Amino acid sequence: VLLCIDLYLNFIRKPKHNKSLGVSYQISENRRIILTILPIELTQTLILLFTTAALAIYFMCVANTTPLEQQIFLELVTLPNALPLILTFVIERSVRKSLHKSHLVLPETDYFESLRRSWD
Repeated sequence: VLLCIDLYLNFIRKPKHNKSLGVSYQISENRRIILTILPIELTQTLILLFTTAALAIYFMCVANTTPLEQQIFLELVTLPNALPLILTFVIERSVRKSLHKSHLVLPETDYFESLRRSWD
């Protein structure tokens, strides 16, 4: 549900009125952050859907299971040990992808150094 709300509010919905510069900047920053977080949300959603589907198929195919068998199957399909590894990979890939985007090339100016010189 959160994934759908994020996509709707930040990408699909069109604003009804003109925005000020501050609001436009905030919306662009929100989109940039959401594009970084979106792969994490998608990964967690897909893992949850996989677990739900696996449990549904398990209960349809296997009758008369013990609580121990159910728990073992649940631990196998929820990937509790692999989830941090999967999320780490997704986060690093997402950050690496955002770092390789072209940025505005500014002249080589050290603003802090020039500010320090102006105070001297």
